[in-house]
Amino acid sequence: MQELVEQRDPELLVPLLAFRESVLTSEDESWLNGYLTIGFFAGWTRHERLAAFALPFEAQRE
Repeated sequence: MQELVEQRDPELLVPLLAFRESVLTSEDESWLNGYLTIGFFAGWTRHERLAAFALPFEAQRE
């Protein structure tokens, strides 16, 4: 899933990431903050990166 997110497919993932970013909460930031140090999604904004981590984690959980 990380590979799909990194590709940022304009038709599929960009809208999903934008939506997930728009609904980020302080709780999301708390549980995802530690993943930022991994370095994935370099060059993206902090909130874009948090959304990029949240999306696959939540899909896997469901």
